[in-house]
Amino acid sequence: MSEDIADKTVKQAQADLDFIKGIVAEHNPSLKIAGILYGYAGLIYGIQCLLTWLAFLGLYEYSGLTALTISILPTIIYIAICIYYARIDTPSLNEVGTASRAVGSMFAGIGMANTVMAVIIGWMTYARQDVSLWMLFPIVICAFQGSAWFTAAMILRYTWMYLVTAGWFITALAMGIFIDNGTTYFLVLGAAMIGLMGLSGLKMARSGK
Repeated sequence: MSEDIADKTVKQAQADLDFIKGIVAEHNPSLKIAGILYGYAGLIYGIQCLLTWLAFLGLYEYSGLTALTISILPTIIYIAICIYYARIDTPSLNEVGTASRAVGSMFAGIGMANTVMAVIIGWMTYARQDVSLWMLFPIVICAFQGSAWFTAAMILRYTWMYLVTAGWFITALAMGIFIDNGTTYFLVLGAAMIGLMGLSGLKMARSGK
């Protein structure tokens, strides 16, 4: 009986050690790819927000083909980038450690929550015929991003991730304050997308090397 207990204790200790090694000393190629895609998303959609901001300033007319291009083209470009990296880096995505799986799962969960909120707020906007309700959606996304980065910071222990966390929460608050001022609203959102999403994504990619 005592030998069985000792054997189970040794196996549990080995499992715990393997888990700790997976967190502390793992190679994170998937974190690199996630960072690249996250960074591209921030840069592409950040530019989209800034183009909308320029329209609010009256520098061009946001209508017709121009509005359609600004609305659709960024997503087409981003999908093409995702397909490209999925094709060239598929083998490396299998080399995922414990922390990478945790962070990846967390961001995937946030993505699903974003989709659900888009449906809810989109339906409310349509049902009430009030476009201003849709302005709440980016604010919710920023708050979700702050939560995601806080979790990532707790798991990966990177100080800069805590700064990104604070940045997203501050952005959400600022956008809430300026929700009736489209010019400032889109400027804040565009700057956050480029700075907190674009640049932090590139930083994450470097951390995953």
